[in-house]
Amino acid sequence: MSQSLPLYVIPEPPSIPKAREGMVVRTGSCHCGAVTYTLQTIPDLQQVKRCDCSICYRNAYAWYYAPSADDLVVHKSRLDALSTYSFGPKRAIHNFCGSCGVNTFNFFSDKVSGFPLRPVNVRTLNGGINVDELEEWKKEIVAGKKNGEWVVSFKDVQEEEEKT
Repeated sequence: MSQSLPLYVIPEPPSIPKAREGMVVRTGSCHCGAVTYTLQTIPDLQQVKRCDCSICYRNAYAWYYAPSADDLVVHKSRLDALSTYSFGPKRAIHNFCGSCGVNTFNFFSDKVSGFPLRPVNVRTLNGGINVDELEEWKKEIVAGKKNGEWVVSFKDVQEEEEKT
């Protein structure tokens, strides 16, 4: 009797760092495994946001904003695995796998928020985060100009839905 292979094996990064005090290390990847990463987060991952920009809205991305750029460690199994895409004012660099097309994380210029933002698409975390159950999912990221400068802010989606 031959053994059948699993339909999908979750890709794991080559090494997993030790968690800092009060944090946990989570792993994630694109679908094909060409891009893997580790992310240090608080244990109760509730701070997940949705973005109102056209690409995030169309793809239903859910973002966790790492408190520090050092919390995200990216591993690539191939040098050409990561592709980037920017549009509009080109403040955000959307990173995605050049093979399977999954957007795992982004980089924002520190000109947008005053410090570098490194949002991670929680839908690419291993271990299954149910985004719809997260309380903070009701908040939306709004990027736009205020007094001629690009800013990022959060608004409560539930309040907006109640007004309509």
